[in-house]
Amino acid sequence: MDLVRRENETLHVGEDWRRAYTIVDDISLNNATAICKVRTKQGKVLCEAETSVNGQTVYVTIPKDSTLSIDKAYNKAQYDVFLILEERTYKLIMGEITIIHDVSMH
Repeated sequence: MDLVRRENETLHVGEDWRRAYTIVDDISLNNATAICKVRTKQGKVLCEAETSVNGQTVYVTIPKDSTLSIDKAYNKAQYDVFLILEERTYKLIMGEITIIHDVSMH
């Protein structure tokens, strides 16, 4: 697990944002945890995802209620997902995230 995947994403305020990342390396994820945060380019945390690890897959969810708390001043941010396994931390994925504040247009 030496390479960090880079992928840009879009988050729609008022909707759940869900992703699943499957680890194909020959490594056991028993007792592993994960963390995902969305931050401004200055480092301010806009929201933190709920995460779980099941088998070889890391599940990441930002519930719609958490997206509603993102200040409308932000329409671009950065996110990353880390896997914590025993005493090591691995960055799995990172990228820019476009924040669409169109909840009132539905």
